[in-house]
Amino acid sequence: QRGARSEASRGPGPSDPSRGDPEQENYLRSIQSLVDGVDLNGLYPDWAKARGKGGLVILELSITGAGPPSSCAIQRASGIAEFDRRVRDAVCSLSLPAPPRSFGRSFPLSLRFDAINPAVGVPR
Repeated sequence: QRGARSEASRGPGPSDPSRGDPEQENYLRSIQSLVDGVDLNGLYPDWAKARGKGGLVILELSITGAGPPSSCAIQRASGIAEFDRRVRDAVCSLSLPAPPRSFGRSFPLSLRFDAINPAVGVPR
């Protein structure tokens, strides 16, 4: 079990313009697959594990073409600054595929990471 989970989304709920467009949905799945390849447990600080800390970090990316995102920022911090920076640095260094033309020249992408403490696990 991974100590953190990630989820990519272009927009909130049913207003997401990629819904129903197979090319856009496939692209978002490919981004999710790349992000899932990041070892989030390895990014989790030992001191946070020892203190039972967890949280949620949301990154906002801007994708304009193939390669790393053109911008990458922490939209919501988890409360574990070291983890937030490590996740941002790892994700924002990924080489992403070029987006479909239907997304336009540039589009925002939110990535959500639930920082579940590997020492504690998922709360029940």
